Amino acid sequence: MTKEYLHKVQNKNRTVFVRFLCICVLSFLPGFAHGEEVINSFRSGIEVLPDGSFTVTERIQYSFDEPRHGIFREIPLTHPEGASSFFQKRLMDIQLSDVQLDGDSVVYADESTDSVFKIRIGDPDTTVEGVREYAIAYTVRGGLWYPNDKPPELYFNVTGNGWEVPILSAEATVYGKGLFRAERSCYSGPQGSEGSCVISASADDTVQFRTVALLGPGEGMTVAQALVHDAVAHDVREQFRTWVLLIPLLLLGFVGALWRAYRYKTEYRTDAPIIAQYEPYPDVKPMYAGVLLDRSLDGHDVTAGIVYLAREGYIKIRHTEKKVLFVFEVDDYELTLMRPIKELGGAFESELLVMLFDDRDALPGKMVSLSDLKKNYTDQKQNYALLQKLRETLRNDLKTQGFVMSFDFSQILRKRFLISFGGVAIALWFFASASLVLLAVASIIIFIVVADGRRTRKGYEALDHLKGFKQFLSVTDAERFTFHNAPAKNPEQFMEYLPYAIAFGVEKEWAEAFKGITIPNPGWYEGGSAHSFAAADLSTSLGAFGTALASSGASGASGGGSSGGGSGGGGGGSW
Repeated sequence: MTKEYLHKVQNKNRTVFVRFLCICVLSFLPGFAHGEEVINSFRSGIEVLPDGSFTVTERIQYSFDEPRHGIFREIPLTHPEGASSFFQKRLMDIQLSDVQLDGDSVVYADESTDSVFKIRIGDPDTTVEGVREYAIAYTVRGGLWYPNDKPPELYFNVTGNGWEVPILSAEATVYGKGLFRAERSCYSGPQGSEGSCVISASADDTVQFRTVALLGPGEGMTVAQALVHDAVAHDVREQFRTWVLLIPLLLLGFVGALWRAYRYKTEYRTDAPIIAQYEPYPDVKPMYAGVLLDRSLDGHDVTAGIVYLAREGYIKIRHTEKKVLFVFEVDDYELTLMRPIKELGGAFESELLVMLFDDRDALPGKMVSLSDLKKNYTDQKQNYALLQKLRETLRNDLKTQGFVMSFDFSQILRKRFLISFGGVAIALWFFASASLVLLAVASIIIFIVVADGRRTRKGYEALDHLKGFKQFLSVTDAERFTFHNAPAKNPEQFMEYLPYAIAFGVEKEWAEAFKGITIPNPGWYEGGSAHSFAAADLSTSLGAFGTALASSGASGASGGGSSGGGSGGGGGGSW
C-alpha cells in the first residue's frame, strides 16, 4: 500500500477531544433534541470479490425535520485514478440491485447519467417523516485502484462529502475472504482531511472502520484496504475522450469557415496592378477615402474630416498659444463654427460637428479650443458612445453610396456555405450532437464577423484607385518625375489634396513635396509664422487630437490519502 494511504492507528488526543466535545454540545441544542434533519447513522457493508468488483450495501438512518418525499443518493462515476493515455478517461460502472425503506420495497427513480450514478428514493405523491432507514445495494465494477508496482487497493469514499446534513456516526464493514493484506487506513472529515477513524480487524477477513465523531455537512469517511496482488482481477474501465477527436474536427470546421468567409468577402477583388492616380476617386470625400482604404475610423480620418469641413466653410481654425505652468508656451488651436450644422448633407460630417461643438443646434460663432476638446474627450466615457455612433453612421453612408454591402444571410444559403461543413458535421454527429450545433453556430458567427462590410465591385474599384492616389501623394519631389503626365505643383492643389493626405497618413510627405513653395494661409485658417501656412504643424496638432478622440473608450476597466479521496463519494439529501 502507498505511503500516502498509510495512517497511524493511534488516535490524536486533541482531535478526539474536540470531536467528542462537538457531539456533547450538539446533543444539547434544541434542533437536535427536537429532530432536526440529520443522518443518525450511515452503515456500509462492502464485499470485495476476486473478479475485481465489490458489492456495497448502505443503510442510512435518516431523521426528517418535516414531511419529505424521501432522499436521493448520488455517486460520481469518474475514477480519480488516471487513465492509461490522455485520450481516455477512467470510469466506474455501478449497477443498482435493491432499494428498501424500513425493510420493504420502495418507489425510486434512476436519474443516472454517463458521469453520475443517482437515484431518487420516495414517492412524489406521498411524504415520510420522523426517523426512517433506507437500504441501497449496488455493485461497483472498475472501482479498485491499481498503483504502479504496488498491490491493488480498495480506496473508497464510503459516505461521500456531498451531504448537506450532519452524519452522527459512520462505519464501514469490509469483507474479502483471502484477499486482504495487513495495510489499511481510514480518513474522516472535510475534503482533504486526514482525520482519524477506529479500525478493527478480525480473523475471518473482516475489517471494520468507524468514525470517532460526527461528520458535519460536507464531511465524509474514506477507507483504504490493501489487497493481495494476484488474488483479484485487474478490472480497469476506460472510455475514449470524444473531445480528442472533436478538437481537430472543430478546428477544421473553423478554418473552413474562415476560408469561405474570406472568399465570400473578397469575391469582387480585382487584383489589378496599382497605377498612380492624380485625383481622388469621384465623389469620395477625404474621411470616407481613409476608411475605404484601411476599413477603420482612426485619428487620421477624424483630422481629415475637420480640415475638410474647414475648407467647406463650416469651421475656422485659429492658431493660438497657451501657457503651461505659467511659463511654457505650447501650440493650441481654436475651432469656430461658421455655418449651422443642419446645412450639412452627409450624416457623418454632421455627427462630427456635433461631437466637436457638443450641440446639434449650435449657432455660428460658437468656439472651442483643441486643448479643452482633448481633455474632455479623453476623460469622458460618454465619448465612446458618440464615437460608436460616428462609426455606425460612416458605415451606413458607405453602404448607401454602394461601396460596401449590408450582410445578407440569404447569400450564405445561396452559396451553400453550410454544405462546406457537411462532412465534418456528419462525423461530429456520431460523437456528440451538441458539437454539431456548436460547429454550425461558430461557423455562422465567424462568417458574419469576417464577412461583414463586404466590398462591392465599386468598392474594390475605389480601393485600387485610392491606393494609386495615396502613392501619388506620398512620393518625394524627385520621384514625381517618374510619373507620366504628373500635374504641376501649385498652392491650390496642395490645399485641395491636403485632407486626403491626412486621411492616408502621408501629410508629411505631401508637405515635403511642396518644400520651397510659399503657401499662403487659406481663408479658413488664421495663424502661423510670416503669413505662411504651416501644414505639418497643423496636421500634427489636429492629428494628436484625432488620435485621442478615435481611441478614447477603446479600453475599459469594470472593474497521501485523505477524506474525500478514492473512488465513490458523492452525497445526497432529502427532497
